[in-house]
Amino acid sequence: MQAVTKFTIVAVCADIPEKSGSVLVFEVDIVRSRLGSLCVLATAVWCSGCVLPWTASHLDTPAPGGRAIVIRGLCGYFPGAVHLADRLDDAGLETSVIFCREAPGVACALSSTRGACDEGPLVIVGYSLGANEAIKMCRALDDDGIVVDSLILIECPYRDTIPPNVAKCVNIYRSRPRKDWIPMFRGLPLRKECGSTALRNVDVRRTCLRHVPLTHSHFTLCGAPEIHDLALEEVVGGLDEYEADLEAAAFEDQDFEGEWLPGEGGEWMIEEGVPSEGWQPALGEPCCQ
Repeated sequence: MQAVTKFTIVAVCADIPEKSGSVLVFEVDIVRSRLGSLCVLATAVWCSGCVLPWTASHLDTPAPGGRAIVIRGLCGYFPGAVHLADRLDDAGLETSVIFCREAPGVACALSSTRGACDEGPLVIVGYSLGANEAIKMCRALDDDGIVVDSLILIECPYRDTIPPNVAKCVNIYRSRPRKDWIPMFRGLPLRKECGSTALRNVDVRRTCLRHVPLTHSHFTLCGAPEIHDLALEEVVGGLDEYEADLEAAAFEDQDFEGEWLPGEGGEWMIEEGVPSEGWQPALGEPCCQ
């Protein structure tokens, strides 16, 4: 007689509108000796569009320094995804690597968590079919008024437009004139919906990355160190701009009395009046207090 184990999965439903955000509990009897039972279970969760438990755990972790979502391609394919996620972690981002079918549920979870707490910048990275899902996720977040600070797309196979809530987008692909007519396993240039979005279409074959080996195909380009370097360069640059905007906003929120004029050394001096409490009169910088 074969041993049977009852396996329970708790996940967040996203694809069913009337149950969006609700918790689904799956209880499945699995025959231990059959790997096929596990495959059936994984397929059931995959087709339901749910957020897997370990992804939900990552999303519950506070991310004051920022959050990154890395979306795999079809059937979870994305060589180098974990390495890229580690580098994003090192940059100070709370990073989650998800399957493309989890994207709707993750968008739903982000809409609730980012509205309830103060989090840092949001970065989304997608490869192949995951790139198209990343665009759909941005569009879902746009409906809730959530800004995506950086969107990194690698080999996006289907034509789409970048939603207006995306501040910066880098679309990395390699043009293949003889094969790009095939509607799969390719990368294409994209267009933006709003003029405020900073969009860069980077064709590896025609830019400074043309030294990347020609042996790289749609299936290997996403794992190239040069591609990861470009992605990190864009993300880190976006983080610096985000911090600079926060500092500028904090400075503008301070109330000063009198007129501020540039001093001889380039610092700002107050001509008359007294600055508000917590600011140094000479430099206009926060005190140590």
